[in-house]
Amino acid sequence: MGDPSHVFSRLPREFWLVIAILLVGVTVHAIETSGQVHLQSNFLRTLNLAPLAKDIAILGIFAMGAGIIIIAGGIDLSAGSVICFTGVICAKVPDWLGHERGTPYGAGLIASMVAITFGVGALVGLLHGGLINNLGLPPFVATLGTMAGLRSLASVIGEGSIAISDENFRAIGKSWYVPVIIVLIEAVILAVLMRYMRLGRHIYAMGGNEEAARLSGLPIGRLKLFAYGLGSLTATLAGLVYLAHVGSAGSNTAIGYELSGIAAAVVGGCSLKGGSGTILGILLGCVLLRLVINGTLFVITNGATDWEGLIVGVVVILAVLLGRLGGKEPS
Repeated sequence: MGDPSHVFSRLPREFWLVIAILLVGVTVHAIETSGQVHLQSNFLRTLNLAPLAKDIAILGIFAMGAGIIIIAGGIDLSAGSVICFTGVICAKVPDWLGHERGTPYGAGLIASMVAITFGVGALVGLLHGGLINNLGLPPFVATLGTMAGLRSLASVIGEGSIAISDENFRAIGKSWYVPVIIVLIEAVILAVLMRYMRLGRHIYAMGGNEEAARLSGLPIGRLKLFAYGLGSLTATLAGLVYLAHVGSAGSNTAIGYELSGIAAAVVGGCSLKGGSGTILGILLGCVLLRLVINGTLFVITNGATDWEGLIVGVVVILAVLLGRLGGKEPS
């Protein structure tokens, strides 16, 4: 008979993520219902699962882009600022196009808002690629610079907070199921890209050993440009959904979101050394991270939001340590 520890170590990361998700859900339910006569958890009711699903979806939209960058051997610290900046750009487009405030948005205006916003997001991705490929800046430095710069630009352009009350535009983010559908479609597309297409295999190869990939003739510069461009576009998509969800954009939007995206990717099995990770794992990492955060905040009643950063940090550290113990994360 074989060693049981070897059997467990061969189980995929996704299996353990599902187990962890179930354990967290059961634990929150047990804590909340302890001492009650009727053991009915408010946290697991439909009214609470709907906003949880929306939170997971918005996180997943840009976390998958952040995860692909990590798989490619890079890092992107600017996702939160891209969400903030592109949200402000989208909110300002009606004014720039001369739309009269207070009148409904037509299909043409909404299409223009989306197209211009994605164009700006693509430019941010090109900027990252240029800074890293052409100027030779480390990804940490390049994206740290845009993290600060884009948020500052959002403050200048937005001149405070910009509100959008149009029901046609806000329909994208008001219902819980539209963001969920968006993130599932994105997950399927990116999973096919990374698992079955040559481009995805090249990204894994570059992240695993960039020098070996270069000597093998892979177009390293173009692969990095694609990865960072994709990261910016997924953050832009998240910015649009977030704007439709909250109905306003400003320089304080999505603060700390870049760390949440990186955390979800790491929890989902992406090695910070590059070359490993899956889209399914990243999505399950988003579920686990938001479930832990929302569940803890639901149980804690006083000053709950002050604990969110600590929760994210603890979950990430535990995920990396457990991954190393299981042989999933290189030391």
